[in-house]
Amino acid sequence: MEDKEPLAPERTTGFFGSLNDDQLSLFHEFKKYANENIDTESKQHWFDNRTLLRFLRARSFSVSDAIDQFAKTDVWRKEVEIDQKYRSISPEELYVAQAQYTRFTGRRDRFGAPLFVYRPGSLGKQLSEINATTPQRRLELISILSECLLKLYLPMSADLYARETTQTAEQQEQDDKPTIENVTTIVDFDGMSLGLLWKLRNHLGQASQLNSSFFPETLGKTALVNVPSFFTTYWNFIKQWLDKGTRDKMFIVSSKDLQNGALHYLVDPKHLPKVYGGKLEWVYEDEPNLCDEFVDLIGRKDMPKGPTEWVNGQLKVY
Repeated sequence: MEDKEPLAPERTTGFFGSLNDDQLSLFHEFKKYANENIDTESKQHWFDNRTLLRFLRARSFSVSDAIDQFAKTDVWRKEVEIDQKYRSISPEELYVAQAQYTRFTGRRDRFGAPLFVYRPGSLGKQLSEINATTPQRRLELISILSECLLKLYLPMSADLYARETTQTAEQQEQDDKPTIENVTTIVDFDGMSLGLLWKLRNHLGQASQLNSSFFPETLGKTALVNVPSFFTTYWNFIKQWLDKGTRDKMFIVSSKDLQNGALHYLVDPKHLPKVYGGKLEWVYEDEPNLCDEFVDLIGRKDMPKGPTEWVNGQLKVY
């Protein structure tokens, strides 16, 4: 994997606000199929326009391929009862699970996508807890955390973006209006060793494969920092878990460039943790440090501890 310049925070083709006529037509075709054939017994679909476009974009705008993956996801969601499991997880178990995966900083990138950090090297202290969890429950927890992106962080960020760009509720429902469709992530390899990688291989592989299969295109721009000398070996190992679209969004930032502001392309320094070249007081173990805009949006200075959804402009805590 070669070093690449961080992607500029402009929209690229395939997203709302930049769909060409052919892509918009394919989206409407896919949306019509989904509304008529998927989850028809429910009064409220589990998917929205953002979800539909993510599946379509993941399959390079092949409607037939998107339908296949989408239908399999619908079956999977019913089999694992993901909605029920998400809403019934205890605050204590959710807190432990969040400490083992990507953590929300409480900030956004320059475009408005929520900013997350993942530090797999920190998981060495939690190996006993991870290994004590059955493979089935591990998958359920990964699913619950991914569902949290769809039910809380992405719609919350989308509403904040719409507020800042003065979109009305009616405009937000239009298929050609820009919105927030995925998250920006910093993956910090500090503390990672080949030995720890080997011990975490099943844990990391399950997370990557599940997200590619059932939560496609939720990951946006991904900066890899504090990359170890053995990264080539590591990359050859993990790239098998990632689809091409996800791999193409990743770029390496050297330690020197990191402290010289390389990530300022993506994140305003005041919203970027100090350890990554910014000014924000935040480290991986911290709770979200909500920006003023999020505080104003949700009406509180901290995120709820239990399972939460963003519904009709309000937090709904279970």
